[in-house]
Amino acid sequence: MSEYPAIVPPGGQLRDVLVDAGLTIDDAAAQIGVSADRLANVMAGRERITPGLSRRLGDLLGQSPTFWANRQAERDRRVQEAARAVAEWSAGLNQRLAER
Repeated sequence: MSEYPAIVPPGGQLRDVLVDAGLTIDDAAAQIGVSADRLANVMAGRERITPGLSRRLGDLLGQSPTFWANRQAERDRRVQEAARAVAEWSAGLNQRLAER
């Protein structure tokens, strides 16, 4: 198993939760007052879950208003951590190549 497991956007988990709740993207979007396109983009990881959207999703799904925002923050942290690791690896590789 990789030291850096896949960093799944929280929207991927949201898709599963909506399916389990018997909601389509259109239904959920209408109930929380956003466009279906926006919700689809969130689920595809093209848009972030904002605090306002997190609150709306929490209300819809009976969760804490910060549930989805916390998931987004964790993903953001892991993406930054992975980017730093790649940058450090790349810098080390470049240094080793320069020493040859």
